[in-house]
Amino acid sequence: MTIKQFYLSCPKGIENALIRDLSHFFEKEMMEKTNGGVRLKAEQKDLLKSLPLLRIPSRVYLELDTFKFKKEKDIFHRLRKFPWGDWVQIDQTFKINTSFDRASAESFNNSMYLSLLAKDALADTMRELHDERPNVDTKNPHCHFFSRIEKITDNKGPHTLFNYTLYIDLTGTPLCHRGYRERGHSAPLRENLAAALIDELNWNFDEPFIDVMCGSGTVLIEALLFKNKIAPSYLRLNNFFERGFTPFAFMELMPFKKDKELIEEIENHYGEIVDKVQQTLNNLPIQNIFGNDSDGRSKSMMTNTLQKFGLDRNIIAINNGEFKDFEPPKTGPGVIFCNPPYGERMGELDDLKEMYYNLGEYFKAHCQNFSCFIFTGNIELRKAISLKTSSRKEFKNGKIDCRLLQYNIY
Repeated sequence: MTIKQFYLSCPKGIENALIRDLSHFFEKEMMEKTNGGVRLKAEQKDLLKSLPLLRIPSRVYLELDTFKFKKEKDIFHRLRKFPWGDWVQIDQTFKINTSFDRASAESFNNSMYLSLLAKDALADTMRELHDERPNVDTKNPHCHFFSRIEKITDNKGPHTLFNYTLYIDLTGTPLCHRGYRERGHSAPLRENLAAALIDELNWNFDEPFIDVMCGSGTVLIEALLFKNKIAPSYLRLNNFFERGFTPFAFMELMPFKKDKELIEEIENHYGEIVDKVQQTLNNLPIQNIFGNDSDGRSKSMMTNTLQKFGLDRNIIAINNGEFKDFEPPKTGPGVIFCNPPYGERMGELDDLKEMYYNLGEYFKAHCQNFSCFIFTGNIELRKAISLKTSSRKEFKNGKIDCRLLQYNIY
């Protein structure tokens, strides 16, 4: 067995959902929750096999090196000893990012400078090997290195010490990019945040799930995938087998490409996942998942998304209209969800206060026996809802502090 140390990143606030996600494949004792992710010790092959099935991570990193240092120049000297040539080919591109924990951020002015130290160490090493160095690509590199700097708080010596950890990204395109959204479309929720929210709703799959402001349908699609145990990266895998598009960055990294037996086993496993999903999709009945939105484009966007999965547009029922006129197609118990606007532009708040008030009135009038949820990034607007919350949970949507508010309607 090859036990390695990995780091799985996620939006802040959904770390517990990430642990639950990982618990389907790994022992909890092998996990350590951090702010914005989870450290995991796992057998490398098992981790690679699990990638298409994980719903919550944004990226998955493999730890390559870790060491303590006092001063910035120590980083360069240590990284000059790292075997960069084992990971980067001269005709490949790379980039290096650096992040700090809160304690170490007070000691360093610029993460870009520390990334530059690592880049220089890589470049000098590669010049020694090949008389030239690979090029930098900040948007779509072959090799994405990530370094994390954390202050050692229990240090007993006279000097402040920091821990430096070097990782490489195994996913490439973030796992939250499932492949079903239209290019250029900007949705208010990332797919993995939507999946984490669904995980928090305690939805009984036999009961209806309704999004009364569904927009392009991200929450509805994630509910469909979650309920039917469909691999969230299915479309990436399908593109790999049908068109040859590499689904994950690790498959282009030298240490993995050289291990032909491993790659063959992984590809066979991915093929089994695709076969299982296709069998599920071919036999999928009409879902008890419903959407509504005032924007007439919602139905066509949902139709396009469902077609990517080879599904009929009627598998999820979408209504076009105002939420206050939408009658839930089934009686409770069930789940009603909505992610209304937060009021990020001037002049919107008065209109949104009325919208939030009307949401509360809609719940009371139409949603008996439902558990109703509002996900909002404006804490003040929730005061316009004349209902008592059953629970409040904190999340982050990008840089916005958000709350998931629950209202049980009897």
